[in-house]
Amino acid sequence: MLIYLGVHDEKIRKGFQLKLTNPKNVGRPAIQDFGIRHIKREEISRPRQLHLTIKLIRADIQNKIILKALRHAIVSARFQGLKIIHFSLEHDHIHLYAESSDNKTLGKGMKAFGVSLVKKINAYFKRKGSCYKTRYHFRILRSASEVKNVINYILKNGIKHKRTNSVIDPYNSALVLHDFRIVGIKVKPADNKIVKNEQCDLRAVLDDLTLFRKELRFIL
Repeated sequence: MLIYLGVHDEKIRKGFQLKLTNPKNVGRPAIQDFGIRHIKREEISRPRQLHLTIKLIRADIQNKIILKALRHAIVSARFQGLKIIHFSLEHDHIHLYAESSDNKTLGKGMKAFGVSLVKKINAYFKRKGSCYKTRYHFRILRSASEVKNVINYILKNGIKHKRTNSVIDPYNSALVLHDFRIVGIKVKPADNKIVKNEQCDLRAVLDDLTLFRKELRFIL
């Protein structure tokens, strides 16, 4: 059986393998940021403190509407048993400090958190689909010093990204912390007045953080 190739009416026999060229720079560009590898997550066998990082596709999520959506997402996660205590909202990522008793609670809490947050972000930007750049990353904090350093890092994240020059920031949970000295943060006198006068909406959401207080008592 003969097959005609078209323009030059070349004939080849059936079963003959054509030699195809593979030109460079053709096709979908390679992705440089591979994100979080899909390996089995570290097992949480008992109540643990966690540092979670969520990278988002959008790079302009830092506004009051998204901040409100983040707080609703925190409430949704806490209904599933995941205690999110501190947060920092940056222009394209979110840092969370949380407590979880096991991987199942973490998974259910982060699923509820993601569904709530993505729904509100998509409604705001009038788009569809996932807003996560990669799946969330978490690290287990195994000592009081790690807890102290992570909370310090989260609350100072706005300063690191040159978004603000003060730890007292509407886009983090600094106002929930009653005493900044326990995480090694020095607060200016002017900022101290803000702490005493302002009330954070998240405070009503937080319950008795027994694990949190138990961990931090070693820092005092």
